[in-house]
Amino acid sequence: MIYYDQNLCFSGKMAIQEVKLTFGLWEYRKEVITTVGGNCLGLNVIRAAVENVYDNLNETKTKGKYRVMGGIILEDNNGNSLETFDIENEGCQWLENMLISAEIISINPSGSK
Repeated sequence: MIYYDQNLCFSGKMAIQEVKLTFGLWEYRKEVITTVGGNCLGLNVIRAAVENVYDNLNETKTKGKYRVMGGIILEDNNGNSLETFDIENEGCQWLENMLISAEIISINPSGSK
């Protein structure tokens, strides 16, 4: 458990927060750790983390007749993989629909680690 000091985000202060996200479909999972900077807290940090992950899927591919953002590859316990794509052009909502776990794992003042 981390010591989560919300005061690092008050009075115009900025913080760097690390967020662990787990995306899942059926038995397939993908865990991603991303960093969020600024003075947001709680669910806003989680939303910003999902946006970071989506923004890093910047490669456009052709999947059948669709042009889609780069996919995310989920894996099961046996090493089988499932590649998913934002075929409906839902943006971050596509990833939010697969989000099954989110945890802020660290918070530090801006400029420190």
